Amino acid sequence: MDRYIEIKLTKYTIILTEKELLFLLSQDINLWREAIRRGKAILRARTERAREVTKDKQVLGGGRTPIEVASQKIKSNC
Repeated sequence: MDRYIEIKLTKYTIILTEKELLFLLSQDINLWREAIRRGKAILRARTERAREVTKDKQVLGGGRTPIEVASQKIKSNC
């Protein structure tokens, strides 16, 4: 069974099979290269963002919000 890829455009939504999309990309090798480059950059950015969120949660103490952390500090000082 073919895998379908949904692509939302401004006025349309098109649905292609993976095979159809690969065929279209193979017609323009520069477009193929650009799409791969862009995909790698976006995936790297997502991974970095996820690391930053995880790091922030650890710094704040178990995923608490800054307000929760500040509230606990105020309570412990009283």
